Amino acid sequence: LRRVALTGRMVRKALNGELAASASAVGTFVRSADSPYQNIVLSEANGQYNVFFNGQYSFCFPDVSTYSLTAIPVLVQHPAPRNVLLIDGGNLEMAEAMLRDCVKQLDYVQLDPQVLQTLQPELKSPAFRDKRVRVLHTDGRRHVRTTDRRYDLIFVHLGDPSTAATNRYYTLEFFREVRRKLHPGGVLAFTLSSNETYFGDTLGNYSATIFHTLKRVFPAVLIDSGDTATFFGSTRDGVLTGDQEELVARARGWLKPGEFPPPEILYSLFFPDRSQFAYEQISKRQPDRLNTDLLPAAYLDYLLLWDRQVESRFHVL
Repeated sequence: LRRVALTGRMVRKALNGELAASASAVGTFVRSADSPYQNIVLSEANGQYNVFFNGQYSFCFPDVSTYSLTAIPVLVQHPAPRNVLLIDGGNLEMAEAMLRDCVKQLDYVQLDPQVLQTLQPELKSPAFRDKRVRVLHTDGRRHVRTTDRRYDLIFVHLGDPSTAATNRYYTLEFFREVRRKLHPGGVLAFTLSSNETYFGDTLGNYSATIFHTLKRVFPAVLIDSGDTATFFGSTRDGVLTGDQEELVARARGWLKPGEFPPPEILYSLFFPDRSQFAYEQISKRQPDRLNTDLLPAAYLDYLLLWDRQVESRFHVL
C-alpha cells in the first residue's frame, strides 16, 4: 500500500510539473474575444504573444524573421511580383514579411475583422500602416471571383485542407478562378504538409490529388519540398525556376543590404534535387479523382493522412 501511495504521489508530481511547463509555454492570459467565426484568445510569455483560434494554437508574434523564410522563397518564384494577393487565416505578420521593395500593392484578405481588432494593441507590425497594403475582411474565394484587380502573385497561406471550408482553396474551380485574375506569367503559391525524403501511399495520394488538380489548370508546376511543401503554378513556362543562382539574383534585385534574410539564404532554403524528387514522386501517382467543390477529395485525403500521423485505431481505408 505504501508503494502504491508513493507511486501515486510521484505520478501527481509529474503531472503537476508537466501542466506547469505547459502553462508556462502558453503564457499568461491577455484577452479573449468572440466573433461570428471563432473564439480568439491572446496570451503572452516573455514578450512573445500566442494566438489561439477556437482553442487551437495558430501563430505567435513578433516573429517576422521566421515568416520571412516562407515569404522570400514564394516571392522569388516571380521575376517581379509587384501586385500581390495574400489570402491568410489570421497570421498578420506574414503580410509584413512579404512587403518588400518589389511589392507595389499588397491586398491582404482575412475573413474575420475581430482578429486584427483583438491583436491591434500589441501588434507593432508597420505593414498595416503602409499605404501599399489594403486590408480586406472578406471571403478569399469571393474576393478572387469578384475583384477587378489582376495580380502577379497570389499566395494562399491557409495550411492544409483540414476543413471543408479550407478545401475550397485547393479545388479545380478555385484554381480556374485564380488563373483568370493573374497577369500573364502570374504565379499561384500555397503550402501543404509534406516530407523531405519519403512519400508513402497516404501522403503521396494526398499530394497527388492536389498536384494533378493544379496541373489541370496551370501548365507549369513546381514543388519546393521539405517538412512543408510549397506548390507553385504559373500560367506560362519559364517563370518558375529551380535554378538557385537565378533565385538569388532575383532576390538581390529587391532585398535591401542588411535586410533579413540575405539573398544567399536561398541556397539553404531551396534545393533543386529535393524539388525534383518531390515532383517525380508526386506526379507519377494518378489519383482516382480531382479535388472539386462538389467532390472534396483532398479534404478526405488529408483526414486519412492526419489519422495515420496520430496513429489512430480507427483508420480502416
